[in-house]
Amino acid sequence: MKVVYMGTPDFAVGPLEALIAAGYEVTAVVTQPDKAKGRSDKLIPSPVKACAIEHNIPVLTPVKIKTPEAVTELSQYEADIVYIATHPDYCRKGVATGLLGALTIPNLEIFLEVATDNVAAIEFYKSQGFQTKAIRPKYLNEKDSYLMMKKI
Repeated sequence: MKVVYMGTPDFAVGPLEALIAAGYEVTAVVTQPDKAKGRSDKLIPSPVKACAIEHNIPVLTPVKIKTPEAVTELSQYEADIVYIATHPDYCRKGVATGLLGALTIPNLEIFLEVATDNVAAIEFYKSQGFQTKAIRPKYLNEKDSYLMMKKI
């Protein structure tokens, strides 16, 4: 099964490595552009980019995911699954809206898990056309979660 993986920080490396170890074909990684660090302003890749390079996976680093150029570039990679890792610090900042808006592949089914007590996220995904399909007991950090789906 082919996967496009989206993530940037340290915590997103573990799931990427787990997908690779499980035998999924990660066709591309989408992550933030390199950032300047220290006095020298040396550009440092994100932890996910470093992991992808280590595994010879193509890396895309668009400044904005919703641009026509980013969508065109991303559409060149085959995927059965798009895996998105979002750190809690980035929730409610338009990240999901941007990513969902960029997915325009006909007949694409998008699945996601959201904790049953995350009312704001559930309402957001419902407003984007997602429907609750199942409950997954103790799936996210030992909490129950909803499996939600949307067909484009």
